[in-house]
Amino acid sequence: MTQEMLIIAAVRVAGSLPVLRWPLLGGVLALLVDQSDLFMMNLIDLGGVSDYQRFDKYLDQVYMLAFLAVAVRWEAVPRSLALGLYGYRPEALVRYCNLPPSALEETERLEQLRFLENGISIHVAETEQDTIGVDTEEDLAAVSRLLESSPRPAKE
Repeated sequence: MTQEMLIIAAVRVAGSLPVLRWPLLGGVLALLVDQSDLFMMNLIDLGGVSDYQRFDKYLDQVYMLAFLAVAVRWEAVPRSLALGLYGYRPEALVRYCNLPPSALEETERLEQLRFLENGISIHVAETEQDTIGVDTEEDLAAVSRLLESSPRPAKE
């Protein structure tokens, strides 16, 4: 490792550390420092960086670890889980199928956005109850077993 690589690595590692104390401002500083190595390579000439892409990937792993530490510790942002149960009227489904996907729908990968962007209302409700996601055949079998074992309300 050349002296130039050591200096760049030291600056980039030091630049990623403020994110541990100040998540937002430290993140902005870390991004600026991340871009600075390209400028430093032009300012200093102490042996060069032979394989910049490989070198950059190693330094990016330091960034990922620093940002992961922040994500795990940072409790300032409340976290919630969004689950969806969809019920459609036949005419809404026909209309939906005849509409082209929007750029936002494709970016966010949320089909509800096609409804909203075309004036079709959707209804949302928040609940405190937890549920089981059904995304695979195994999930469906687990929910079926749960429903079979659950007591049924008495019929009047």
